[in-house]
Amino acid sequence: MQQPRADEIRVEIGAWLRYGIPAGIAAGIVFAMFEMIMAAVLDGGDAFFMPLRMIGGIGLGKTALDPATSLLTAGGAGLVIHMILSMMYGVVVAAALSLVPQLSASRTAVLVSASVAGFALWILNFYVFAQAFGWTWFPNNTNAAVQFFAHTFFFGAVLGYVQVTDVLVDPHFEGPTFWFQQMDAPRPQRNRIHLDVTVPHDVAEERVAAAVAAGGRIVSDDRARAFWVLADPEGNEACVCTWQDRD
Repeated sequence: MQQPRADEIRVEIGAWLRYGIPAGIAAGIVFAMFEMIMAAVLDGGDAFFMPLRMIGGIGLGKTALDPATSLLTAGGAGLVIHMILSMMYGVVVAAALSLVPQLSASRTAVLVSASVAGFALWILNFYVFAQAFGWTWFPNNTNAAVQFFAHTFFFGAVLGYVQVTDVLVDPHFEGPTFWFQQMDAPRPQRNRIHLDVTVPHDVAEERVAAAVAAGGRIVSDDRARAFWVLADPEGNEACVCTWQDRD
């Protein structure tokens, strides 16, 4: 897909919400489960809900960590705050992927970008915001190695994965979304419909090579440089097109 020029990138708040909120929910759930399991492993079964209590302390203060405060109150507050923040972070990452083309140049780029964002989130939340607002139990009462893995991989990487997996998405969230259904057997007959992807002529062969390297194949290059017909392993076809050599 041709990357847009800087003056073509639009602020698409609706698209950021559409992609960021579900990704934030999924990443938030995975993150919370990892945190609670690791708390139980490291500190015993009684500590299973402590991560939720700690997050609840953002709204309720340090009393949320006290066992005398009911789990329903402290843990419930923590769950609500955590999911709201996770959705907000998901929208921020979706916006960054949209506004900075280099961050969404490939699936790998999205995963790496989101993982780095998760790591940055840990540093900012634990060592900047927590210190500023008095939530010192985050840096003082947690294991740094666990938090590194939790934020970088169990939140950040999951956040990126959900935004790119099993769906062909315009990284700038401006075009339509395409889903490809898994087939039990390849279709031998010709596709009734396929995609034409028009690219600048000087990158066409590079895009064809990238598609082949990703597992696709060239069905026909008889009309190159006008277009190349490609297919994925299950036979779904697409053409990489340019303006050159058109009749």
